[in-house]
Order: sequence, then C-alpha cells, then structure tokens
Amino acid sequence: MTWPEEFAPQAIRDVEEAVDWLVDNGGPGGPHVARRMALATVEAARRAVERPLTGHMRPELLPAPFRFWAVRGYP
Repeated sequence: MTWPEEFAPQAIRDVEEAVDWLVDNGGPGGPHVARRMALATVEAARRAVERPLTGHMRPELLPAPFRFWAVRGYP
C-alpha cells in the first residue's frame, strides 16, 4: 500500500501492525477487512488534513493541538 506523505513513520507502523493483526486474527475475511481498515484510515487522515479542527481533544492522552478521530466501522 502507498501511504500519504503526510503520514509519520510511526503512524505507518501503527496501521501496518493493525493490518497484520487483522490478517492473522480476522478469520477467513481478515485480509479483506484489513485492507478496508487501511483504506478507511488513509481516508480519515486525508479528511483530517483538509479540516484539522475535526475530531475531539483528549488532554488525558495528549495535549493540544492533538485531536482524535475514530475510523468508522473499526472500533
């Protein structure tokens, strides 16, 4: 998969680890679910770049200006 250049190396590693986990533990549909999750994550990141104030703050996890956004369909 080609990652957007805005993705930090750690972000890429995090998503790739999630993809690997889904492939290994997601049953017969794992690879398909993993690919959809990766694509949904890239799309969410693109939306965040377009609208950086989207999402919600979690000061107990990270200080401003960091915001959190759930990737729909992948709790």
